[in-house]
Amino acid sequence: MNVLIIDDDPLLRDILHKMVVVEGVTDVTEAPSGVQGIELWMNQQPQIIFLDVQLPDMSGLEILKKIREKDQQVYIVVVTGHVSVNTVQEIVRFKADQYIVKPLDQTRIHQAVEAARRRS
Repeated sequence: MNVLIIDDDPLLRDILHKMVVVEGVTDVTEAPSGVQGIELWMNQQPQIIFLDVQLPDMSGLEILKKIREKDQQVYIVVVTGHVSVNTVQEIVRFKADQYIVKPLDQTRIHQAVEAARRRS
């Protein structure tokens, strides 16, 4: 299984990377920006993407929308530190599969990885 983590926080990327490795994932790619994340998604075709909402160069919701316009199969988990009604509405509207509120929880990561495995 190929996992892509798009988050500008190196500590969070490291924690999430370790959490998916615990789930048996060995192919993990990380992107610190939206532009790099989109490029890696196009080149690597991951089965699951963990996508931060707030990135320095573009909104994670913009990225979600762009990916969904071309790819309905990839399992997308939006990761956010702040949940507002508007954010949740956008997450649902752009068809994310799941969202996780920080701090990260191994159980939620496990559920996401298992759901992505079932889909692929």
